[in-house]
Amino acid sequence: MYSKLYLPENNEPVCLPRSTSRQKKQQQSLDQYLRFNYPQVASRSMSFLQATSLVDNKNDAKVLNVLQGEIAHATSRQADVVLSTDATTCHVVALRSTSTRSVPLVTVTHVDRIGCIPCLQSAMRVHIDYHQQPMIQMEIHMVGGFLDKRGTSQALSTFLISQFSELASLLQDQIHVILSTLCISSMNTTYLSSCPNSAAPVARGLAIYPETGIVCMVNSISSFPSQHVGPAIALRAARLYSSSLYLKDTLYLIHDYNRNNDNYNSTTSSSVINIRPFRYDVNRWFESLLQMTDQEMLFKTSTSPECEGSDYCENIRNSIRFMQQVKCTDVFGPLLDQPLNFVRNNYTNSWDLDLKESSDTGRSDLCKLFLN
Repeated sequence: MYSKLYLPENNEPVCLPRSTSRQKKQQQSLDQYLRFNYPQVASRSMSFLQATSLVDNKNDAKVLNVLQGEIAHATSRQADVVLSTDATTCHVVALRSTSTRSVPLVTVTHVDRIGCIPCLQSAMRVHIDYHQQPMIQMEIHMVGGFLDKRGTSQALSTFLISQFSELASLLQDQIHVILSTLCISSMNTTYLSSCPNSAAPVARGLAIYPETGIVCMVNSISSFPSQHVGPAIALRAARLYSSSLYLKDTLYLIHDYNRNNDNYNSTTSSSVINIRPFRYDVNRWFESLLQMTDQEMLFKTSTSPECEGSDYCENIRNSIRFMQQVKCTDVFGPLLDQPLNFVRNNYTNSWDLDLKESSDTGRSDLCKLFLN
């Protein structure tokens, strides 16, 4: 069945098996299907893996870092580079749209589970609303996953390709969707020399330049200066332990285009990371996690313990310590109704905590102490 996903080389429509969007168990995952039936898809994946990274971690480019479970929309006026890293079985997805009247808009999300269908549909509709044009062109770039033993990666690959195929069909009168980069699962697997027969992902993330549309591989944010990482990392990571049910199948929006200024005749735009309130609690097993060795923690908490980055365990410890020291009500107010906004300081990678609307001096001081 021909989908409304097109290949960039010759605008050829991609033909997908008819049963993939409905059938739960597949004999062949969609990443393998595309790899074997469309050599140009595998070729573009190889080119992506072999290309030299264009992200210079020493320059002054405005960076927007998207964490696991988050989603961000940004224009080229708000960020020079939008990236997400440290994915193993997770997938990083980047959407970039262009039209004749607007500067480009990109969306980057770090998807960690099957689900979040309304969020994916909403993300594509954001691009339609932004451009306000009869037809826009959108490129999809997808990176992450590998041939893990549980098949978690390939299940997520199949889900995402199926969903974007359905959305491209649903929105075909408004968006022309190009399947630009698919470096996922079977096309993103290497084998560890230190552990025979153990697979690992080659690419663990991507960076996209909104202005040019160039994408490149970026594996770990830990290799960047601290100011490129962004604000409130421990708090944002605490969402993974949240008891808020609405977060379970939701991609958490942290950054949006400026709906007042980001139009075709605007020359400036603010950039704000918004952290909406959520509940987190100190679990009884947090202390036991802190007492574990790195190896014990890896096998207790990770879907791919042999593939995690060197800072994986330390990041978990930082989030746990943060939750132990700071109550969610101290951050978001006693009714959990006060979001946090971090505003980019001009054209730098510094973010200023904006608490102008907060009348609670104690909350302001605590947030500045722990989150800036």
